Order: sequence, then C-alpha cells, then structure tokens
Amino acid sequence: MDSKSNFLDNQLIDTRFVEEDLIKIFKFTYEGNKKNSAICQIEKNVIGKIQRCNFEASETSAVKKYNLWRHVKRHHREIYNDLVKKKDIQDKAFDKRNHTDEENKNCGPSSIKKLKVEQKKINSFFKSSRISISMDSETFRDGLVEMVCLSTTPLHTFTLKNKGFQKIVGEIAKQLGVSIGQDAVRQLVINTAESARLDLMKILAGKFCYLKFDAATRANRNFLAVNVQYYDDGKDKPVTKTLDIVDTECRHDSLYIKNQVKAILEKYEINEMNVLSICVDNAANMTCAVRHFNDTDILESKIETILHENDVTGEYCEEINFDDVSDQWIENPNLILPSWLIGNDSRVQLMRCGVHTLQLAILDGLKKEYSQIILTKIRQVVVKLRTPTIRNILLKLYGVTQSVDTVTRWGSTFVMIDRLLIFQDYCEQVAAAGSKELMLTKADWGEIKIFRDILEKPNATTISLQAADITPGCFMKEWHKLAKFLEDCGGELANGILLSMKKREVKLFQNSHLLAGIYVDPRYRILLSDEQLIKAKEGLFDIFRRLEKEKYYQKLNTSTDNACSEHMSSSLEKFMNDTSDSDEDEFEKQLDKKEKRQRISLMKIGNEEELNTCFRQACRILEGMGRLKVKSVFESFALYPESIQLACRIVSSMPTTQVSVERLFSALKIILNERRQSMKNDLLSAILFNRVNNYDES
Repeated sequence: MDSKSNFLDNQLIDTRFVEEDLIKIFKFTYEGNKKNSAICQIEKNVIGKIQRCNFEASETSAVKKYNLWRHVKRHHREIYNDLVKKKDIQDKAFDKRNHTDEENKNCGPSSIKKLKVEQKKINSFFKSSRISISMDSETFRDGLVEMVCLSTTPLHTFTLKNKGFQKIVGEIAKQLGVSIGQDAVRQLVINTAESARLDLMKILAGKFCYLKFDAATRANRNFLAVNVQYYDDGKDKPVTKTLDIVDTECRHDSLYIKNQVKAILEKYEINEMNVLSICVDNAANMTCAVRHFNDTDILESKIETILHENDVTGEYCEEINFDDVSDQWIENPNLILPSWLIGNDSRVQLMRCGVHTLQLAILDGLKKEYSQIILTKIRQVVVKLRTPTIRNILLKLYGVTQSVDTVTRWGSTFVMIDRLLIFQDYCEQVAAAGSKELMLTKADWGEIKIFRDILEKPNATTISLQAADITPGCFMKEWHKLAKFLEDCGGELANGILLSMKKREVKLFQNSHLLAGIYVDPRYRILLSDEQLIKAKEGLFDIFRRLEKEKYYQKLNTSTDNACSEHMSSSLEKFMNDTSDSDEDEFEKQLDKKEKRQRISLMKIGNEEELNTCFRQACRILEGMGRLKVKSVFESFALYPESIQLACRIVSSMPTTQVSVERLFSALKIILNERRQSMKNDLLSAILFNRVNNYDES
C-alpha cells in the first residue's frame, strides 16, 4: 500500500501552477512560436559542490507541461513543496477576502433571508425526488435491442432476480407498456431482425447481386455466414448486407454448403439467376460448393423443358401470323420471341478472394529454402525474447510491444520481424556479454532488414484490400503496384512471391465480371491485357443483355394500358405460367392467352445483332474517353452512354474480397462470449443480423 500511494503521489501534479511558474524554473528556446527545448535552471548541492541540473527536454517533451513538472516534483521536491505552499497561502487569502466582502454586503436580516431563498431554489433545481422522462415506447424498445445486440448484454440481466435493473427501468417500462422480462426481450430481438429481413427482402427483389460466404468455428460450434453485395441506386455505391448465419453442426462438405446457401436464397426469395458471382476463399470445399451451385436443378430443368421441348431456334419475325400459332406460343416461345430474349443466362461465376490469394502467394515465397533459413534464425531469437524475464526487461526498455507469429494471421511474419528489429540493440548487447541464444551476426541483421523492407509492401497492400469500398479497378491497381514493387526489389523472397502471384492470378482473373469491373474503370482499364479485354467485354455484355431481358420481361408482365405502371416480375417462367385460377373455365384461360399474345405483338423487340451493335457502339465511346481523373469510378458513369450506365454500376459493385464475412466472424467472437456459448441459433442469428445490418453505419 505504501509503495502504491507513493507512486500515485509522484504521478499527481498540482493543477494550480501556471506558465509563469514554469518560466522561473526552466529556460526555453523557441523555433518560431513553438518551444524547441527546455533546460532546468535549478542548482543543487552534489557532494559539497553546487551544480546545475542537467535535465533537458526537447521538441514534444518540452511542450508538455506535465513532463516538466513531474521532473521538478521527483528531483527538486523542496522547490515543488515551496511552490505548493505559496499557492495554498494565496488561496486562503483570496477566500478570506471574498468571505469578508460577502458578509459586509449581506449584513442585514432581509439579505440573509433572501440568500436562503435563492439557495433553496438552486437546490430544488438540481435535486428532485422525482424525474420526468420524454420517451416513446418505440425508442425504449430500440434501446433494449441495442443493449443485447451492440452492448452484448446477457438476457439474464432482464430477469426478475436482477433487482437493481428492475428497480431502475421497471417503472419506465410499466408506464410505456413494454415488458422487460427475459423471454419478452428475447422475442423482441428476434422480431426486430425478422422485420429488418422483410425490408431487405423488398430491397433485393429483382436486383442483380453478388454473394460472399465462408465457414468458421467459434466457441466449439461451426457456422456458415452469407453476405450479399449489390448496387444501391440511392447511395450510388455498393452496399453489403448479411443474409444469415447458420450452425452447420460440424458439416463443411461442399454439397451441404451449397444446399444451405440455396435455402437462404429461397428464404429471401432471391432468384438464383440474379446471382452473378460468388466470392469465397481458396478452400477446396468452398470452390466446389460454387461449382455445385451451377448444377442443373429442378427449376432449371423445368425452364429448359418449357423453352426447348420442340427444339425450335427460329428468329423473331415481325410478319408472323399470331393466329396460326395461337395454341403453340405458350409451349414454344421461340416461334415469337427472339432467341437472345429466351436463352439461358450465363451461370454464376466463381470469384476467389483477392486477399486470401495474396496471402497464399506471400506464404509461397516464405516457404522457399532461403527464406526458411532466415526465418529459423529469427524464430530462435523471438522464442527466447518471449521468456518472462526478458519480456519484463523489454517492457521497461521499450514499452508495450508484440512479436506475434501466428501463421493464420495476415501479416504476422512482417510484424514479428519488425518488432525484432526494435530489440536489435538489446540483443546485440546481450550477445556481446556472452549469450549465444540471442546471437545474430551483422550479416544476419542486414538480411532481416531486407526481409522487413520487402514484406512491408505486401502487408500494406493487404490492409488496403480490406477496405469496404474496394472496387475491381482499385483491386487491379493494388495488385499491379505490388507486382511492380517486387519486380524492382529482386532477390529470392521478392521473386518467390512475384512468381506465385503470377501463377495464381490466372485463376483469380478468370471471372469475366471482375474483368468487366476493371474495364469500365477509366483509370485502370489500361492494365488489362488483350485477352483480358475480350473477356471483360463478354462479362459486361452478359449483364447488359440481362438488363435488356429484364426490361422486356417487365413489359410482358404489365398490361398494355399501363405499361410503365409497376414492376410485377422479372421472370419469364412466371409470365408463361401465369394463367387463371384452376377453378375458372376454359374460356377465361383462352382470353388470358389472347391477352398475352397481344402484348407481344405490340412490343418491338430487336434481334440479337441489333443488341450487339448497340453494345459495341457504347464500348467504343467508353474506350475513346481515355483515362479520366476521378476519385471514384462511380463519378465517371455519368459521362458514359445511357444504355450502358446501369451495367457499369453493377459490375463495379462486384466484391473482390470476402473480408466482410471475416469481420462477421470477428463480431461472432464478441457475441459468443463465455456466458453466452449455449445461445440458440435463432437468437444468435437475430443478434448478428441486427448488429451488422441495422447498426453498421452508426
């Protein structure tokens, strides 16, 4: 206790000191208006000789008054105490003078009575036996949900046994008519998530989107998390939302993952044909799950049966006699509609996470024999530095530092080497004293510095690629910048990482939508090779064609009298199967067919060649603009041809990494703490959904 009190006493500085008191003790030098140094002017007796204190503070330390007064208090205690006594005397004199003036002013009985009344008013203003709160029931419910979802408040807080909470909040809840029981709060959280899911379902209706999913283990439980990313018209940028998180019950095989993802899509009524790409890490089960995602299922088989059962591939003809095919067009729309309008869209594409791919390339470079020799020497020293005795010494010398070396953590090798170089002086001093465990030659230290300098750029690139608003063009820029840096550096480590990057980018850039997102970015289109340029246009045309089909489907599902009134459906299958109720007579069904034939006959649908011509013209205008200097790729789309603007926005909203899912698992670690590990999946999913989707911007 004594040592602790002495320590606290030494840390506390009297707050009554002013700048003039400091000038009497220290001599300051200035650089402009800023203090450059402070030299202590106090003289002290050292072995019978009067010597001036040699303390000097420079730059930042000279500006901080606390550091200077702390020196005076520690090393010149008598002077410090004298200053404190002077301040005490000044304060007493000031209080006595004010007290005398107040007595002379209020010497009469009436003035004393008036003073008491005023004091009573002040006390009644600040203190009250009751308070009034302006709050509605909706705000109160939102507060309860935030307590559980954001502040991770356990549900047992709301039990009747928690007398303190019930005493504070119970009266408010009673007046507002809100139950704060454990079961009621639990149901409130779940209902809030369900309401938000319905709102998200309406937003995603008919939208083209991208998926990101991953699996992880938390609190001895296995989870699969699915995120969706799409272009938001109002915000003019991509938006990421969490669809669901499910307990996989220790099943991580690709078929099970595929079925779970499809079940989530059905839950949100998302058409699988509207999913453009799926971003996953490089794990085999994840990539296989995306490939299985494209397997022909019952729905696709049904559509193919409807569209191709007669095996007719005729082109659209304006002079076709609709009466002759009145009984055939429903079964075989090829007789009336152009082939591009009824053809199947390209299937969902696989997107490998860019950050995971980069980390695998870095790991490949570190596995080289030369790198392993250096890393072995480094780890031998780091292991010794982790011993409790040396850690305490390093803590006193360098403060709080870390030397993490976790292979699964991004950039852990760079962090370990960077921290080791901080301890270089200590290691050299201990090695010079005869310790062989911390012995590294000057050549070794030189190689370690080279290692650090080379790994610093990949680590910075990893951090850049974790940004929430990273677009395909920005991803391409960061990838090529790193490749250029490694090429300029040379050496075995840099060449090892560079060769692995070039090898892995073959699969990374197979996604045509990713290349299309780079193609529409005028800043970084030039980075595409000729082969990638062709594939990029194919990816952009795929989305352009889908949007054109969606436009015609809306017209087909809207009455001729009110053709632009409302978006009813984006599915050709629903249009063809949208007949009258089963209990209606055959005559009503024939009228429905006739009405549908009339819609198609009034529509002017261009053939595939006209569609291609329109797209090629837009691309020529796009490429003719050259490199535009814009802060965001979305700023450039206003200059593009109107026919292609929406397609450009959609491909630019494509996720190049799945970092948002990794952050989701980080939040899961917080939610599933030691007191909440047995939480049921419905509540866990609701808490995570509310936390990420409802409060992500706040």
